[in-house]
Amino acid sequence: MNSRTELQITQMISYAGSARSHYIKAIDAAADPEEFEKLIQNGDSCFDQAHRIHFNLLQENPEGIVEGMLLMIHAEDQMSAAETFRILARKFRDIQQN
Repeated sequence: MNSRTELQITQMISYAGSARSHYIKAIDAAADPEEFEKLIQNGDSCFDQAHRIHFNLLQENPEGIVEGMLLMIHAEDQMSAAETFRILARKFRDIQQN
């Protein structure tokens, strides 16, 4: 794997981890609508960055990134976890508002 690809995957992991952290904080702030929305927006911004990098990596190498497969799997796992927390955060907000 070349250093550019490794950097991109590492950035993807970082953005996905940050998104997950923002979503977890949003769950904690579900009773405060303004803080909740701010944290969700921050999480969405990070998640979008991770998704953009992921899409670009797949476009550059549609057969898959064989050399960096373990790192890529970790990055995708981080994105999946972030998406799960995004869904949970929104559910907590809905419960809090009702």
